[in-house]
Amino acid sequence: TVMVSEQAKIAQSLGGIVASSNLSKSGVATISDCWFSGNIINRSNSATNYVAAIIAFPNMTMGTQNIRNCYAAGTIQMTTTPLNYGVIYGKKASMKLLAENNYSVGLSASTSDGAIMVTDQQLHNGNLCWLLNCDQTSVAFGQDLTDGESIPVTLVDGMQVYRQHFIVCDTAYSSRFYNTDMLSVFPAAPVIEDNKFLGWFDSPEGGEQYFENTPVSDDMILYAHFENPTGVTPVIDNGQLTI
Repeated sequence: TVMVSEQAKIAQSLGGIVASSNLSKSGVATISDCWFSGNIINRSNSATNYVAAIIAFPNMTMGTQNIRNCYAAGTIQMTTTPLNYGVIYGKKASMKLLAENNYSVGLSASTSDGAIMVTDQQLHNGNLCWLLNCDQTSVAFGQDLTDGESIPVTLVDGMQVYRQHFIVCDTAYSSRFYNTDMLSVFPAAPVIEDNKFLGWFDSPEGGEQYFENTPVSDDMILYAHFENPTGVTPVIDNGQLTI
C-alpha cells in the first residue's frame, strides 16, 4: 500500500511505480517489465496533478517516457481529484510518450495512455501472462497455473506460460493456457449440422492430429477438421456456424 499524507514531491505526482527524469531536456524516464497489484491511498488535502498505478514523468519539454510490458491490478483512493489520473500514465504535452503492451485489471484507464483493459479471469488463467511475454525474445513473467488465484510475476523460473489457440472455420474458437508439461485440456467439440468433427490438427488442411492429456511445451495453434458428406464448406456468419 502506498500511503500519501503530503503533497507528492515529484512534480506533484504519485504512483505505485514512478520514474522521473528532471535534469535534462533529453532525459528519458523508462519503466518496463513491471507490475503493481497494491493500493494507492491519497490523504493529502492539496491537489495532486498526476496519480497512477504506474507513472513515468520527465519534467522537461524534450523528455521521453517509455512504459512497456507492464500491468496494474489494485485500487486508487483519493481525497482530492487530481488533474490527470489513470492506470498507466505518461505526461503528454510536447513530450514523447511510448507506451506499448501495458494492461489494466479492474482499474479505469481515465486519462491514461497505453493501458489495455483485461478481466480478472485473464489475470488468473494465464492469458495476461502470455500477453506480457508474447512479443519478447526472453521470458520476463511467469505464473503458477496450478493455483487458480495466482497472478503473473517477474523472473519466475519454470513457470513459463504457453497458449493453445483453437480455430474453427478461420475464426477463433477458444484458448487454453498451460505451464511446461501440463496436460492439455481441449474445449468442447464444435458442432456443425451435417458435419462430423474429426478432431484438432496443427494445420488447416492435413497436418498432425493432437489429443487431450498431451504434455504442453510450446505455443500452438490447432484447427478443427470436419468430414463433410454434403460437400458444402461450413462458414461463420456473425459468430454463428452455418452451412
